[in-house]
Amino acid sequence: IGLVSIANFAQQGYLHGFSYVWMALLSAIILLPLFGIIGFGIKRFRATKVQTLPQYYEMRYSRGVRILAGIGIALGGVLNMAIFPIIASRFLAVFLNLPPDVHVLGMTLEVDHLIMFVIITIAVSFALLGGMVTVIVTDYIQSVILAGCLFIITFLVVGNVGFQGIHKTLQTIGPSAYNPFLKGGYGVVWVVYFLLTGVFLRLSFPPALQKIASADSPDTGRKMFLISTIFGQGRNMLILLWGIGALAIIGSVIPEGMDAEGYQRIIAAQYIRQLIPAGLMGVTLGGLLFAFITTNDSYLLSWSGVIVNDVICSIRQKPLTSKQHLRLLRIVLVSLGAFLFVWGIYYKPSESIMTYMYLTAAIFMGAGIISFFGLYWKRTTSLAAYLTIITCMVIPLADLICKQYMGDRYPLKGQESGLLAILLSMFLIVVVSLLSKKPTSFVDYGIKLKEMEAAEKAAKSTINNAEEK
Repeated sequence: IGLVSIANFAQQGYLHGFSYVWMALLSAIILLPLFGIIGFGIKRFRATKVQTLPQYYEMRYSRGVRILAGIGIALGGVLNMAIFPIIASRFLAVFLNLPPDVHVLGMTLEVDHLIMFVIITIAVSFALLGGMVTVIVTDYIQSVILAGCLFIITFLVVGNVGFQGIHKTLQTIGPSAYNPFLKGGYGVVWVVYFLLTGVFLRLSFPPALQKIASADSPDTGRKMFLISTIFGQGRNMLILLWGIGALAIIGSVIPEGMDAEGYQRIIAAQYIRQLIPAGLMGVTLGGLLFAFITTNDSYLLSWSGVIVNDVICSIRQKPLTSKQHLRLLRIVLVSLGAFLFVWGIYYKPSESIMTYMYLTAAIFMGAGIISFFGLYWKRTTSLAAYLTIITCMVIPLADLICKQYMGDRYPLKGQESGLLAILLSMFLIVVVSLLSKKPTSFVDYGIKLKEMEAAEKAAKSTINNAEEK
């Protein structure tokens, strides 16, 4: 779990109490049987033996679809994680009770920006110097420490507030603290959008699909999803209590000079700083830092891989040498780190963390839609895939850009823009596929799969011969 997700779930607990629990349970009722037990989509995707999602699009649709999907996935993914560093840095600054700025060599520097520079540099260094193997090993060690911190803090929250205090706090929110459909809660649009995103995210999110694609069999990929979903949802429930505890002890009054959204994002950091005994501060700080590093180093590897392997290499006619390929990956990776820093400086939050993350995720939801339709409906055409990807890119991007200038005057909320993009894309892929020319048949699809397997064997043989020499 990333530090931004910790801030997000704490914010949801602060604003909506246990309402999120019911959305998560509804999602689990759908996702666990569908993906964790049946292996819907996951097993077929793993059976194609592709290494990346856009690689599958070239096999199923065309190289153009692969390039456009790679652009959409990378754009949505990078924007999705663009707020991670600035939220993490502000959370850490509040947790450590640091001043808002410092004076260095006659210059006044914001502490948030200094922390952001340091943590981005650490995450980039992990990915740059060690690659995926280093990320896997260090992430495991860090996750063990982080898990311990989550349990200790939750235990302290319950001891500090008490179950009776939690119940009284939720009563101040009202009935919407338990029911996500009620006014003042998430609302029907949010719930439907949340559920649809949970489905299509399964075959559109490269950091998660990397794990499935690297599994030794389709069934292993299914089991990985099942176990990680069960534990992940349980972990998220713990963090909701942090926000509820912050509401109970600190209250809902926004300090003078702070905007509501900015305050709600860091209220949990202020609360746990007051709650944790001195001896646990260092361990908790380490856990929070690890939460940032473990997410960002693997995400940076994933998005730089999509940009280089599925966009740049697909556009180039001449293949890159191994040295050129690695050099380009490193350049893109460092460039992404620089972009995250600049975005964090200039980005002005106009929505909750959850709304922003789900809205930017909608940019690459088109990838999930054309994945499922491509795997299960033989009539799906390349033209329909193009329009689906473009629709899911344009509507969320318009929301993000316009709200930076129009603010509340923009007619749609984030969840409304995201749901519109998904529903319109689903409509287009069906209608355009039915009206398009004859699609790729299952026979042709099988031929492509055999060609891919032959190419894979030839590549392995070339590598083995080179290693022997």
